[in-house]
Amino acid sequence: MAGIGLPTPRGSPVLSLLLARTRPSDAYNFRKTRSTDATVSFGDTIYSVIEEYRMNGAQWVMRDQFEAAIRKLTDTQGRPLWQPVIAAGEPDLLLGYPVTDDRNADLAGTAAGTVALFGDFSAFAIRDAGNIRIERSDDFAFSSDVVTYRAILRTDSDMIDVTGGAIKKLLQPTT
Repeated sequence: MAGIGLPTPRGSPVLSLLLARTRPSDAYNFRKTRSTDATVSFGDTIYSVIEEYRMNGAQWVMRDQFEAAIRKLTDTQGRPLWQPVIAAGEPDLLLGYPVTDDRNADLAGTAAGTVALFGDFSAFAIRDAGNIRIERSDDFAFSSDVVTYRAILRTDSDMIDVTGGAIKKLLQPTT
């Protein structure tokens, strides 16, 4: 999920930078809520995504350490927010939406503060930024009489939908 932008690939945190570049106002409504009430934060994040995107395969993306903390949360009536998988091959659900693990996501409590992304990731495109480059080296392992090969592929990503309603961030306190 990480990337810093040009000239390197940007990754999904570029969403805030991209949207700020194309429309500098707060009209994008990225979730900046830092709430200790988990149900409210999750609900706010879900309903900040445009309805068409919520109904078109929206999902959560987060690190599994954050998932472990979420599994313990309940709503005000004692019902768990996390719904474990029932059928093999199906994803676990958080408030009715599938959860995808991303070990590159920010950890809860870090300076970044983003602990999850929510939305329809079909509005996020990943592209190859050039051809695959294959290189051969006779020198790298010369003493072992081995020929070494490596392949390099550069990729990049960007939002297709610039309205800002497809993917939102869930921010939590960093302390």
